[in-house]
Amino acid sequence: MLKSILSFVFILLLAGILTVALVVWYLYRTIRRRAMNAFRNATNAPNPEGSTQGKKTTTKSGETIVDARDPETANRKIFDKDEGEYVKFKEVE
Repeated sequence: MLKSILSFVFILLLAGILTVALVVWYLYRTIRRRAMNAFRNATNAPNPEGSTQGKKTTTKSGETIVDARDPETANRKIFDKDEGEYVKFKEVE
């Protein structure tokens, strides 16, 4: 009688441990997948499904703007050489 009760408790314990392990594995997989997607979106890395590359911006109205220019073109200086990006100033005491 005692042996069968201990066997039942042991089986319940193993089932509980297995259930907890499966839940932890599922949460780990879900969090890892979401983190990888967030990283991929933040770094503009190409999506494995082969979607369009480029910087995506969503406006407040819900429009999505995709900038498909190469990084060299997108990051070039927009001012002429005789125009400055900085303002020269003098400190006045």
